[in-house]
Amino acid sequence: MIATPAMHNRIVAKRSIEGISAILMPFDSTGRIDLTGFAQHLERTVVAGLQPAVNMDTGYVHVLSPTER
Repeated sequence: MIATPAMHNRIVAKRSIEGISAILMPFDSTGRIDLTGFAQHLERTVVAGLQPAVNMDTGYVHVLSPTER
């Protein structure tokens, strides 16, 4: 795609981001849920101006074992 002047006119510097972001559940090296990492990820997402979507299908279910599901 070639950038056109019309595209450049839509760019707004320092605009706030609006949207939803799927949050993946982090695990530690022992396979347990990393609650601290999860909380930090939630906080970073909110600070970025996004609404966290927890338990949203992100397409990673095929890499989880039946126990993890």
